[in-house]
Amino acid sequence: MTIPRLAAVIEHERDSAMRRAMTLQRDRLRLEAAGDALEEALAMIPLLEAGAAAVAREVAVEDPVRASMLRTGVGSRLSARRQDLQQQLIVMRQASATLDLVADGQARLVEALDRARNITIGAAHTAVAARRVLGADAIPHGGRAGPTPSLNGVVARLNAVVDRLEHD
Repeated sequence: MTIPRLAAVIEHERDSAMRRAMTLQRDRLRLEAAGDALEEALAMIPLLEAGAAAVAREVAVEDPVRASMLRTGVGSRLSARRQDLQQQLIVMRQASATLDLVADGQARLVEALDRARNITIGAAHTAVAARRVLGADAIPHGGRAGPTPSLNGVVARLNAVVDRLEHD
């Protein structure tokens, strides 16, 4: 795979990771809205219990059976509903925390892919510069191999080419 192709693949993966991060953010907002609705429903339970108790007191003399049903039947159903809502809220909070962890991982992945792309492009520039430096000494004069350049000479020429590339 060529370096430009590799850079394109990395960019594609980064874009995909960014889309996943945006989807996670949208899901996080929806989860937060659902959690708010659960908290509102949970806050309504005491009001409903108070209302049922008030109605039971009002009808106690005229209809003791109905008053008893309001005290016991409605009360137990509201208690069960409270427990259900509390459990749903706990699960919602756990899901929210998990989603935050996944979203953080996606953000870090995007950053890592950006760094990988930059490093890959930097490596391509270095490879081009090295090819220019080494190519000038590799096969001079009609295919006869010339003297092998010294390491210090190659490094100096490579640095000069990189400097020229950076200033261009």
